[in-house]
Amino acid sequence: MNADEPIASMATALNTIYEVEETRSFWQKRLSAIYVTFAVGGMTAVALSAMLLGPHFGRELARVFNVSQTFVVVWPVMRWTLVLSCALAAIGTLYYLGPNGKHTLRQQVAGSLFAVAVWIASSGLLGIYLRKFSYFNAMYGTLASFIVLMMWLQFAAMAILLGAELNVELEKRKAAAEQVQAVGEGPEALTSLGAQPQP
Repeated sequence: MNADEPIASMATALNTIYEVEETRSFWQKRLSAIYVTFAVGGMTAVALSAMLLGPHFGRELARVFNVSQTFVVVWPVMRWTLVLSCALAAIGTLYYLGPNGKHTLRQQVAGSLFAVAVWIASSGLLGIYLRKFSYFNAMYGTLASFIVLMMWLQFAAMAILLGAELNVELEKRKAAAEQVQAVGEGPEALTSLGAQPQP
């Protein structure tokens, strides 16, 4: 399987959710999947690196390289800020560049927040399982950990798709509210929204 295959598959699913047809050629779709893979992968790598470095990284850095005490104090907050901002940017980029449709980055914020919240919750549950229950039995504990990891990946993918559904539904509600408001304002407002006035 190619490295960009998951992103290409996700783009196909996002086209269905956003109700747009795929008009790009095979090579255009592949090139788009490649640079989305690099963009999302880079931001995900930064977020995971910040998570793996842990809250005491600033203290260890100060001990080895004599960095300022301010960095030691700020690092735990900066770590979570970096993780959340990179996760939001990665999912927002996927929503913005994945489907073959025209929309703005602002329209992707609600779905990105939802997807990141579900991802954090599922990651917390995975961490609890790995700390508390994965070592009860040497053989079955390892097998169960693998199954739980696959479930976590499934929940992460579901969170991304549900976030996209949320974006679409919010846009539909916004468009419906604008059309209702335009009906009250007259036919000129309807025409500006691209709707046909009713006879």
